Amino acid sequence: MCRLLGVVSRGERPLPDIVPEELPLFTALSERHKDGWGVAWYPSGTGADGGDDPAPLLPHLRRGTDTARVSNAYGDTIAEARGEVIVAHLRRASVGLALTPENTHPFVEGPVTFSHNGQFDLSDELRERILARGGRAPLGTTDSELFLSLITAWADELPPRDG
Repeated sequence: MCRLLGVVSRGERPLPDIVPEELPLFTALSERHKDGWGVAWYPSGTGADGGDDPAPLLPHLRRGTDTARVSNAYGDTIAEARGEVIVAHLRRASVGLALTPENTHPFVEGPVTFSHNGQFDLSDELRERILARGGRAPLGTTDSELFLSLITAWADELPPRDG
């Protein structure tokens, strides 16, 4: 199974400043969770803080299929990730799933970022029902991305809620 690190801070801060002691420990987990990595973050001005900022809530996303501990791209991404909401994911791929960026968490659909630890059991019939309900076809082959599509399709059907 994968490993996740999620942080919420007051104001836009670099990830290494938010969790300076935990970040090296998290990255060291990529010795076992070595099938890729991903980082998504919502910088200030993207509305992640719930403020009245008119800017769209769109996260930045970087992913790789190499082992985080030895990846220059991971190191650069961690140094770049600064925001009020940040999530990092270390992948331990499910058996039979390709090691591609499209299969690497986090997944982003509009303003929603999704990562999880585990596996969803989705039959071909359920996949077809999700797509028929308005879910988008996934870019990769993971059940996780399809599940995100289901969540966002259902959320689009719900009436807006007042804060």
